Amino acid sequence: MEMNSLPLQVATFFLSTGPPQCPNLYILTMAERQLAPCNMEQKVVMVRAKLDLPCAACRTLHRKCDHGCLLAPYFPADESDKFASVHKVFGASNVVKMLRVRVCPLLVCLLLGSTVMMAMAVQVVKEGMKEDAIKSMVYEAHARLQDPVYGCAGIVLCLQRCVEELQGQLRPVHEQVLEAQLQRDQLVSALMGATEVDALLYAHCSE
Repeated sequence: MEMNSLPLQVATFFLSTGPPQCPNLYILTMAERQLAPCNMEQKVVMVRAKLDLPCAACRTLHRKCDHGCLLAPYFPADESDKFASVHKVFGASNVVKMLRVRVCPLLVCLLLGSTVMMAMAVQVVKEGMKEDAIKSMVYEAHARLQDPVYGCAGIVLCLQRCVEELQGQLRPVHEQVLEAQLQRDQLVSALMGATEVDALLYAHCSE
């Protein structure tokens, strides 16, 4: 089998059979993608090749990664540095607790004369906000490792100082703009007054 025909055959196979049920899809590598024709590149859905590879979290923690791994969607196998930073600063168990739905006792009520313990599923982070929460933790972890004393607070303070400096530079510019507007208004008033005087003189002379 020639190397140039391999991408086309693999792409044709998946286009004819559809994607497999396994979430870890075998796809064309980047080198094979460059060799593939342009029309096939537009049709083939490119996803990361993660076949039989544990996520970065399970690989770092030396444990088996199954389909129910909570950390796999947020820490792929090629992002070990991100998980290492988060694990060092926050701890993997705390990240899992944040992503997991916890069931806790809510209240005790009377139902048909019997005491029933009610429970409610409490989710620390909403489903649609989990990815943003992980991104925030990764950013904060990197900042904490770079600046163990202030972390993200140091970056925020630095940005606040930059904003204050820029605002200080804008104040004289605003003053110049106001002064220019005042001069413009005075000039317009003077021109309008001169025009009215000329009109009166013309009317007087015509009489």
